[in-house]
This record gives sequence, structure tokens and C-alpha cells, in this order.
Amino acid sequence: NDDIQGTAAVVVAGVMAGLRATGRTLGDARIVLVGSGAAGIGIGRLLRLAMHDDGLSDAHIAEAITLVDTHGLVHAGRADLDPAKAALACAAVDGPTPTLLETIAARRPTVLVGTTGTAGTFTQTVIEAMDERVGPSDRPLVMPLSNPTSKAEATPADILAWTGGRAIVATGSPFGAVTVGGIRHEVGQANNVFVFPGVGLGAIVAEARAVTNRMFLLAARELAASV
Repeated sequence: NDDIQGTAAVVVAGVMAGLRATGRTLGDARIVLVGSGAAGIGIGRLLRLAMHDDGLSDAHIAEAITLVDTHGLVHAGRADLDPAKAALACAAVDGPTPTLLETIAARRPTVLVGTTGTAGTFTQTVIEAMDERVGPSDRPLVMPLSNPTSKAEATPADILAWTGGRAIVATGSPFGAVTVGGIRHEVGQANNVFVFPGVGLGAIVAEARAVTNRMFLLAARELAASV
């Protein structure tokens, strides 16, 4: 499904390319996925596969990737999780379920991905909290992927303004370049159009009997290498 595996592959590629640009690896990444629909679940699954493929332990992966839905942090202590969410849930937490802002404060993500379909989810407070916890020696990677542009979790102009131009931003819809402090920032588009036509053609050319998750991981690695 292009909205699930295709989106997942282009997001994993974007994460890999962004980490490479900051001299980091998947092993260094702390990722918060905001939105637990089909796209968010697919992204989480492929990120886990990518980290596992890089030799990271299950314990490390479980701590490195966090999912947040409309009720807050997706953790094992919640009784309202469907099987797909439960498979990506982090360890149970005591007390009330942490909000997105509280999750950022606790998890200190270097990568923030939005698939909520709700404009304004990434508020100034959220982005500034993330930027503060990333630290001055690194750059936050922010991916507001919901489309059309009216549903983006935040605009690139706002994200860059709130981080003093430090953020690396990729969006699900096309946005124009943004200038902050005299520096022009081209905004990359993380759209599944960069993945699913190639995977489809590859499956036809190879006469593949199945299209597997590993194919999408390989597609993500090749796409990241092309950036």
C-alpha cells in the first residue's frame, strides 16, 4: 500500500539522509512519531526493521522509537490500544499518560514525524522544547507530513523561525524555500511519490512474486543515498 509502505520508505529515507547531514546514524536517533494511523504505524514498523538491520538490539529499538496518538504516549500500560499500536508501544509508565510535550521532555527526540492530519499539532512550544533538548551540537529533524498544506502539523517557515534556522525540515506537501537570518533553506518533500512508482516498476521488471518489507527498506536506503 503506497500510503503505508510507500510513505514509510520515504520517511525512513528522509531520516537516514537527515542523520547523514548531521553526522549521525540510526543508532543515535531518538524518534517520536505523532499520529498512529496506518501511515504512522507503517513508519514505525519500517524504522524498527531499519534499526534491526543496522544491528541494534530490540531493547535499544524499543526505547529509540516512540509513538504518540490523540491520547498521548502509546505505552504498554494503556488498555485502549489495538494490536497494531500495542506492537509499537513503549514500556508502561506510572500515572497519567504523558502528553506530546511531556513525551518530548522525557524522550528528548532528535527526529519528530507528524502524520496526524491536524494543522498546528507542532506548536511553537513543542518545537522549541524539542530544539532545546536536542542540544546546541545537533540539529532537530522535523517532518510535518500531513497534506494538503492546510493540514501540515507546522509550516517550514514557523519551524525554522522557532529553531533559529537550525532545523532540517521535510514536508509531505510542497513548500517554497524559507530564508532565516539571511540563509536560504530549501524545503525537501518527503512524499511517497519518490518510492512507490519505482517499487512498482521494479516488481514488474523482476517479475516478483511478493513485495516484501525488506524491498521497501532497500528502496529507502537507495533513496537516501540519492539525496
